[in-house]
Amino acid sequence: MDTVHHSKNGINPQKPRIEQIVMFLFGLFILQSCATLTLSGNHAILDNNSTYSSVDMKLNTQYYPQFSTDFYLGVGKMDFSKSDLIYSEIDKASKIAPSVGVGLSYYFSSKRLQPIVALDYNYLFWTGSEIESAKEKKDTFFNNYQSVNPKAGIRYYITNKVAINGYLGYQFGWAEIENVKQNFHGFVPSVGISFSLWKKEQ
Repeated sequence: MDTVHHSKNGINPQKPRIEQIVMFLFGLFILQSCATLTLSGNHAILDNNSTYSSVDMKLNTQYYPQFSTDFYLGVGKMDFSKSDLIYSEIDKASKIAPSVGVGLSYYFSSKRLQPIVALDYNYLFWTGSEIESAKEKKDTFFNNYQSVNPKAGIRYYITNKVAINGYLGYQFGWAEIENVKQNFHGFVPSVGISFSLWKKEQ
């Protein structure tokens, strides 16, 4: 016989099921004042003769008319080909790896031209090249790259649904190179195009 557990006030409430959670999140999405999908390209010019380039797809949802949360999926590449951080015997070849990110944005206007300030965090899933040491053991010289990026820019709607974006930011990044933590800093220009998925009438 099944046992029913009781609390002090009666039967314990059931835990929310997965479909209830999905419907709740979907409801939040529908109630937003705006939801936008953006494709953007970024190129960070960093110190130590290194660069970081990425292409991202961003889902932007505004909980209030001028405040939004941003979710990123993309691919990125850390380039050490000219860096003095990597010794000559180690392969400096770059490779493309997946990246994710989250961010917050503030829009100073809801009109066609929208000045923006934003802050985001990005994570590049890359374990770099491996080399054969003198003892024939493999060593990884580069671990996953992380960065925080404050930035400012503008979005301009060329139609009711389509907008172009431009940003200038500054990247604070870090990674382990040959088991030593290295920091990277530099300016990050970016451009993109946005498509409005849902937009309430003002």
